Amino acid sequence: MAKKPDVKYLECTTGSANKFYNVEILKNDQEQFVVRCHWGRIGTKGQYQDKGTYHAEYRATNMRDKLIRQKKQKGYEDVTAKKAKEAPKKEKAKDKPVTKHEVSLSRFTDLWE
Repeated sequence: MAKKPDVKYLECTTGSANKFYNVEILKNDQEQFVVRCHWGRIGTKGQYQDKGTYHAEYRATNMRDKLIRQKKQKGYEDVTAKKAKEAPKKEKAKDKPVTKHEVSLSRFTDLWE
């Protein structure tokens, strides 16, 4: 079973600021740990940047913690738990009601072959 990515989500809404900062630790194909940052204004797509690739998970965790400390010094707050509670639960496809406008494309696949 794949391990869930280790994610921290921070926001800065002090004064006129309305920014987010997301840090996660991912495992790549070479069994290395990548620290990836995603930041920008809340409501926008934002930017991504990898901050480092490490052979040991503890080194990636240390880098993530360092980045979080730096952001907290600038007024960001960790809202990871709050965002997890607010996230809408996804409906299973079989539980989702089908509207009259939805059409299954499976019956048209023979047209493209």
